[in-house]
Amino acid sequence: MPINKAAKVLKVYPGRITIFNYWIARAHDADIIENMTQVGFGKTSTKKGHHYITTMIDLKERRVLYACQGKDSGCINKSVKYLQENK
Repeated sequence: MPINKAAKVLKVYPGRITIFNYWIARAHDADIIENMTQVGFGKTSTKKGHHYITTMIDLKERRVLYACQGKDSGCINKSVKYLQENK
């Protein structure tokens, strides 16, 4: 989604989205996944619009490792790919 459209949906200035993306990218780069023994998956929707988000969670550390838009098997595949790239 283009930044201007996302900003309009979130009702914020486009510069905020850019700053948010910068800090999220830095956090992802610094994230180290180690000693993970249990992974769980969950899904949630936003309001009643059936817009789903699937999350991969480290159950031991109680933190979200990866989030993906949708609820199909493609989200699981993307999550596993993320784990393989960041281990």
